Amino acid sequence: WVAERHHPPTREEVTSRSRSRGMKRHGFVCISLVLGLLFAYAPTAQSQPYATSGVIIPVSANPSMTRPDFSAVGRLWIDGVTGNVGVGDLALYNSAVAPSSRLEVDGDAQIRGDLRFNDVNGANAVTVPGSAPAALTIADDDSGTPTTYFTINSVSKATEVHAPLRFVGDQTLGATPNLPAGLEVTDGAGNAMLVFDTQTGTSNVIGHVPVNVIDLTDACATSVDTACVVKASVVTDGGLVVGKKTFMTGTLRVADLTDASTDVNGDVDGAVRIAGGLAVEKSLHVKEKIRVLSDEDGTSGGGGALFVEGGASVHGYVFLGKDTGHSLMLDTDFVTTANAVSIAATGNDDAGIALTSSGTNGGISLAASETVTVTGQSDGSPGSGGVTLIGGGASNAGVIKLQQNSAALGSPTDRIVVGADGGVTVSVNAGADFVLNSDGSATRVVSHNGRVVEVSKVVSITASAGTTPALATITLNVNQAVTVSITAHLVFDAAPAALFAELAIGHFSGNAPEPDPTLTPPRTGVTRANFMKGDAVAGTLELLVTPDDSGGAGVSKDFVISLYAAGAAGSFTTADVTAVVRAQGNFVAMQ
Repeated sequence: WVAERHHPPTREEVTSRSRSRGMKRHGFVCISLVLGLLFAYAPTAQSQPYATSGVIIPVSANPSMTRPDFSAVGRLWIDGVTGNVGVGDLALYNSAVAPSSRLEVDGDAQIRGDLRFNDVNGANAVTVPGSAPAALTIADDDSGTPTTYFTINSVSKATEVHAPLRFVGDQTLGATPNLPAGLEVTDGAGNAMLVFDTQTGTSNVIGHVPVNVIDLTDACATSVDTACVVKASVVTDGGLVVGKKTFMTGTLRVADLTDASTDVNGDVDGAVRIAGGLAVEKSLHVKEKIRVLSDEDGTSGGGGALFVEGGASVHGYVFLGKDTGHSLMLDTDFVTTANAVSIAATGNDDAGIALTSSGTNGGISLAASETVTVTGQSDGSPGSGGVTLIGGGASNAGVIKLQQNSAALGSPTDRIVVGADGGVTVSVNAGADFVLNSDGSATRVVSHNGRVVEVSKVVSITASAGTTPALATITLNVNQAVTVSITAHLVFDAAPAALFAELAIGHFSGNAPEPDPTLTPPRTGVTRANFMKGDAVAGTLELLVTPDDSGGAGVSKDFVISLYAAGAAGSFTTADVTAVVRAQGNFVAMQ
């Protein structure tokens, strides 16, 4: 026989059952028991359609099954073959799509009790889906500010901690024993930052990034304080090995009292022993002796067991030399009102001071508390006297230096140096001027073997191109060219004015683009010009470049640069212009 087919309840039936919840629950249980008994004892079960919502009925696609599928109001499905249970809509769990696990819940689940695991069927595991950035999240349900505590990220294969990790009581964090990286702290990219090496006999903590200790606890100033062993931002009971540079902004004091010594093999030892050199940027004060064991001879190039860049002040006897035949004794304990050293030469061929040496070194040192004066004069013809400094000899060129020293400088500073290669270097102090003056009103500076010439002069310009004096005259050979910059300042009709101009002048044997003042407008070679004057001032400044073709257009000739006030008011007569003219290029001269 076939069980009666049930249809979905109507809206009125649902509303009626809702009004009496106790009656609904009682009817639900009775109907389930009746239907269960009918299907359990049926000789053959026929395939039933899916149970609709609100009906509890056992259904099975296989009439021969002894354990048919079971659907409860279309929300609970029990698969007869596997016994798996699915809680969810009938569209998700049915005879065609069975739950794949013993229990599947499509949606949230609330457990008002403990969740316990046992190992009756083997080891227990909580498995999360792969390739999910938030495969499992543990969070609270605080309606105000919910907090996420842990997230299992199966994409990065990491457990992400979103809240503080706090140990309660006397707890430990154990690392895997006997591994080079028993415990490792990495950055977000997987790079090691802190590694705990747990290998037996070599266990240590390895830091791969800088460690910045911001604690300000200072170390003891002296070893007298017995609490020094615990007073510091970093304290170690063992030794300290530093593989690279160590930088300290405070003082360093070594309390060990081992005195410096040298054994029979020449090895040195002491409270501090440094395998490399020692660089000290400030003073070095030693209460007792300094002993230099090197036997290197001194040289003019700075070699020697002891080299002093500046002067030396010795308040005792000094012994120099490898044997008594070359010793020098200096005793400064004397008082004199005369010269400490006085050398007088009266003969025509006598040298005031003569130092000779059969070796490669010799020198003269002059020092005075006020002024050292070297005078070279002659009663003979003009130019025969003077002072001559010679650096070098027949074999090698030497260096000539003019130095300056002061308390502010701290050590002698080169001001003028003639190098061994013939180069000349002039240095001035920061903020000081390098000044070149001449006795007249016009100065001229020639440099770079005559390829750069600067002329500074004052000329009185007029309002006529024919009467204004030359600002500069440049001499060019055929096919030579020069660039000229002009800066001029003047008072123009009782107001300040300034001109800046750049010109390109070439000797083209009278052909373009050689300057030509007879053209309209004149060809001047001006490439850029700026003129500043008062708003009420009439007129402007004009530049002219006039080639002197009196000896021919295709020979070496002068190019005269002049400046005049064009279109000026009738009251304009003359004005003094202070100008600086700079020429650069391939030219003969500029005046």
